Amino acid sequence: MSVVRTSPGFLAAGFDGAAGNMDAALWTSPDAMNWTRVPFDEQSLGGVNDQVIYDLAKGPGYFAAVGKDGIEGNEDAALWVSLNGVDWRRMPHDETVLGGDGAQEVRGVVIDGTEIIGAGGNEESGDADGRVWLAKIEGL
Repeated sequence: MSVVRTSPGFLAAGFDGAAGNMDAALWTSPDAMNWTRVPFDEQSLGGVNDQVIYDLAKGPGYFAAVGKDGIEGNEDAALWVSLNGVDWRRMPHDETVLGGDGAQEVRGVVIDGTEIIGAGGNEESGDADGRVWLAKIEGL
């Protein structure tokens, strides 16, 4: 789970397993004491299998969240973006970049202007290796 400061308060990200599988979830708070769940959007935050947000970052005019997505049948790295912290869009899945054999997940993220840099792991054949992803965001 991750928390960032926003101009009206705070934004937290993680997951919710109440429906039986894990779905990405976000919450807002004006004071870090009282939290409100961001409305759940199945298309952006849910789906088949598990979707989990591990880290969250605030950039110039947008937010990025990273984690993993099991919607394609195996766990692949995932990236979500939002202009306001409430309306989220899962970036299109590209198997050659975010997927591959085994499981991939992004555990940490930083934003540098329009570039999102994520770090995590790639597990193939029982061997886990570190991995870094770079995404350039244009035209949000």
